[in-house]
Amino acid sequence: MTNGNESRLDRVEHLLDRLAEQNDAANRRMDRMEERHQALSETVEIIAGMQRENEAIHRKNEELMTRALEAIHSLARIAEAHEHRLDNLENQ
Repeated sequence: MTNGNESRLDRVEHLLDRLAEQNDAANRRMDRMEERHQALSETVEIIAGMQRENEAIHRKNEELMTRALEAIHSLARIAEAHEHRLDNLENQ
């Protein structure tokens, strides 16, 4: 019976070795996944910061565009007033 027990013991040891190898492989995969997760998290933070900066720049550009349009409208009113004045002077 020792031979049967040894054979069974060998099979159990072999299974334990396979389980240990699978566990090691799973741990390595988990480590790689954690590294990738960390890298993705950092990338998302960088992108979120860039988005906030872009939104701030966009708001400033909108303000500048609004001011520029207001200035153009003011100059157009001044030009129109001068044109009327010149027309009045020519008609005298």
